[in-house]
Amino acid sequence: MSTFANRMIEAKRAKAEARARGDQAGDFRGTVSPRPLPEAPADWLEMCFARIALGLAHDRAEEKARLDWLLLENADPTIAAYAEARDMPW
Repeated sequence: MSTFANRMIEAKRAKAEARARGDQAGDFRGTVSPRPLPEAPADWLEMCFARIALGLAHDRAEEKARLDWLLLENADPTIAAYAEARDMPW
């Protein structure tokens, strides 16, 4: 077996032992920087308002997608026929 293959086997063994001890696996050598954390809301009320705003934005996006599909269905008869065939119970 080549020297490179022996080194790879030894590296895998060392990595498994490090995982078993609970150490961090891998050698990043400073190339990976942590992602910045998003700004956390100051209190629970601000968090509630943020969740409500995100929920409303999501609902509006779903409604817009549904409206776009209905407009496309009405504009192109082949899409309307496909939609009717898809909804038929078999």
